[in-house]
Formats: sequence, structure tokens, C-alpha cells
Amino acid sequence: MSVVDVRGPVGPVDDSTGADRSRVAAVVGVRMLVGFDAVLTALTIGAWITLRAVQTGGRWRFLGCTRAHPCLTPGGYTVPGPVPLAGTFHLAGVVAGAVLFGLLAWQAERSVRAGAGPRRAAGWVVGALVVVLGSLGLLAVAYHGLLFNRFDGAYATAYWYVLVSVGVHLVVALVVLAGLANRIRLGRTAGDTTPYRVVRILVVWTAAAVVLLCALASVGG
Repeated sequence: MSVVDVRGPVGPVDDSTGADRSRVAAVVGVRMLVGFDAVLTALTIGAWITLRAVQTGGRWRFLGCTRAHPCLTPGGYTVPGPVPLAGTFHLAGVVAGAVLFGLLAWQAERSVRAGAGPRRAAGWVVGALVVVLGSLGLLAVAYHGLLFNRFDGAYATAYWYVLVSVGVHLVVALVVLAGLANRIRLGRTAGDTTPYRVVRILVVWTAAAVVLLCALASVGG
């Protein structure tokens, strides 16, 4: 009886195919996440437009209410006067910040693809982080300066919800950029552009969503 040798070859195994699959999976995964968030953002915009359309007769901001004749919301809250339009100055700053940190994230990926070292890419990423933090600060000031609370009718509730949604998007951008900066610091992005691409896709979409929601809140009153 003959014996057949079934042992495999001795030596290192090439895992490049597995690495490529991981990169593709990362890009596909972040695109799916962006698509899901795009649906939620579209629903938010649609809800605002629908509420604005059905709140006729001054109910959107309770324009006919006075202290002598206050209005009553469906939730049982008394509104002593018209709900004032929220200021747009701080939201304009948030929009400018979103455009800027989106461009910085894009530039970080471009610099790496052009052959720049991790140190230069880290500069773009840290710059984007600083801008996101500034945008969060402006958003907090905008929220603190509101002259109404979220129970003062449909406009107040919708405006408050949009501000919260903008804040969530900014926090996502902050966490993602901080994670990339940490990977650069640990030397885990050497020779690999995929982390920069994934972050660029997510951060640029986050910036676009922030711009859309802030524009809605600014001009939709």
C-alpha cells in the first residue's frame, strides 16, 4: 500500500486576499450606514415640511396667542404668546464649520493618496477635529439662546428635534475623526488608504446632513 503525502507547503501564507476583502467590507459597510442615515435625514426633513403644511391658522407658531388669551397645546401646555423665530446666526457658523471639516477630511485622504506621510495627514485630521468641536460649541450656544422650550407647539418641537439631530451628527464626526487620529498615532494606517477613505465618506456625508438640517431650521420657520 502506498502512502500519499497530504501535507501543505511550508512557509508564510499570503493573506493579501483577506486584507482586500476586509477593505471592501469596510467601504461597503460605511456606505450602507450613510444610506441608512440619509433615509432618516430625509424623513426628518419630510416631517418638518408636513408639520409646517398642516399647522394652519397660526398654529405653527401660535401667532394669534396673547397673555390675555393664551393658547393651549395638544399636550396641555399653555403658550402665552407667539413662538419667536429662532436666530440663524449661530447655525450659519455651524454650517460653515461643517463645510470646513468635510473639506479637511477629504484633504486628509487626498494627501495620503498623493504619497504624503502620516504626519501631514494627521494635521488635516486634527484640524477637522478642532472645527467639529467649534461647531458643537456654536450649536450649544444656539440651543442655550432659544426663547422657547420644546413643548411650545409644533414649530418649537420640530426645531428642538432638528438641533438634537445636528448635534448627533457632529458627535459622530467627532468620534470617527478621533478614532482615525488615534490610529495614525499608533502607526496603524501606514501604507493603507482605506481608513482615510472610510472616514472621508462618513464625515463628508455628516457635513452634508448638518448643512441640510441647519438650512431647514433657518429658513423653514
